[in-house]
Amino acid sequence: MKIIFIINTRMNEKSHKRLIAAGECCSIEECTCGTIHLTLGALTLRVPREAIESIWVTIGAAIRRLEGEAVRASSSSARLSLGTTRCDKPS
Repeated sequence: MKIIFIINTRMNEKSHKRLIAAGECCSIEECTCGTIHLTLGALTLRVPREAIESIWVTIGAAIRRLEGEAVRASSSSARLSLGTTRCDKPS
């Protein structure tokens, strides 16, 4: 699947967004125009609804790889602490 990101486009004046989910680092909203708004701090990505699953799979693969590298790098049981630290402060 090819994902095309469109920059500097305006939503239809009659479009409205509804919050789907929110966490400490990001929020996801669905627009009535069909676009998904993925907000990370000051950055908002507007992606087609059908791209969300691909993004989810890719992020999941990255998390699994990072966790695996953290486990291999440490002889103790230390694991990469994803999702437990503040997003604006690197751990």
